[in-house]
Amino acid sequence: MSRYRWGTLLIVLGVLVWVPFVVSLLQGGDPPFFLYLPIHLAAVLTGNYLRRGRETGPVHPTRRWGNILVTLGVLVWVPYFSLKSLGWDPPIYYFLPFHLSGVIPGVFLRYYQNLRDLWRRLAGQRSAQPNP
Repeated sequence: MSRYRWGTLLIVLGVLVWVPFVVSLLQGGDPPFFLYLPIHLAAVLTGNYLRRGRETGPVHPTRRWGNILVTLGVLVWVPYFSLKSLGWDPPIYYFLPFHLSGVIPGVFLRYYQNLRDLWRRLAGQRSAQPNP
């Protein structure tokens, strides 16, 4: 498996780390946030590191906007952790929607070209198959 695919796998696993956290929250539990966060960050940042260097040539505008949105979505956590380091206890629910509203559309825009090409290939394969 290539470095790029390992990076993609790590990013997906880093995001999926939050599934048991959210399930526990929905069941009324109080899961340890700081247990899940380092695993998430380690997987996503390592995956991003492994995937770097693949792009060549000019960056498409949708990809550039995707990068900007992902960066802004991640930067939402700067004030959260700043307040946390000052001894305050800011509710995570004030910051999480802004993080997700930057990261989710950012990832979609970032990979829009790839998704469009995949969709066209799949649609082309379906139309090339003979009808029984």
